[in-house]
This record gives sequence, C-alpha cells and structure tokens, in this order.
Amino acid sequence: MSVDHVAAVVEDLDKALRILTDGFGFETLDVKDYPEAKIKAAFVKAGNTKIELIEPTGQGPYLDMLKAGFKGMNHIAIEVEDMEATISRLRALGVEPKDKNPRFARGGKFLDLKDETTVGIRVQLFESGERK
Repeated sequence: MSVDHVAAVVEDLDKALRILTDGFGFETLDVKDYPEAKIKAAFVKAGNTKIELIEPTGQGPYLDMLKAGFKGMNHIAIEVEDMEATISRLRALGVEPKDKNPRFARGGKFLDLKDETTVGIRVQLFESGERK
C-alpha cells in the first residue's frame, strides 16, 4: 500500500495551481471538470505522490465545506491492491465505508471511509485499474 494522493479544497484552483507549479516547481498532471460532482479538480505531481486540488463549481459538499470555513486539507487517498480484502481487514477494526459500492474514476475505483470510524481522518481507498 502507498499514499496515492493528498487532497485539498481550494477557492481558486488556478491560483493554487500557479503556486504549486510556478512556486514549487511541481508538475500539473491533469485538470478536469466533474459536473456530476460539481467540482473542478487538478492533480499535481509532488515528488513521489500527488496533490489533488478541488474547487467547487456548484452547490454540494465541497462548497458547504468552504462556506463553513473548512478549506485546505480534505482527505488522504491510500492506494490498495485489493479493495475488498482491505475493507474486510478494516471492518475487523471497526472501520466502515461510507457507501456500499465504490465509484469509478481515473482508471480505478474509489471508496471513502466513514470519518467517525477513522478517528476523524478523512480516508479514501483507491484501487488502480492498472496493475503495477
């Protein structure tokens, strides 16, 4: 297992990208609109990991976070080899997924864990469709 990415909610995606690319020299990997999620997201390569920047584009949970003053660090995405086996191990420790089924994006599947079962750390599991 490894950390796939760390995500941050931002008010201005373009400005955040300029800071990370021009200021720190990181490389932009992808910028994409996700209308169904009401966000625009960018991935930046930062050494051996990635940073996901999320800007809300409409009413939804990310805009609610910004309105409540919660911007910045949002979640840690952990890449797993086998989603089902990992969930089984985590359930034995009292950790539960938020949803019954994972969602699909970026060539793989994602599943968020319930914050209240992960001592308040927002964790997202990611299983790549591409095996290394």
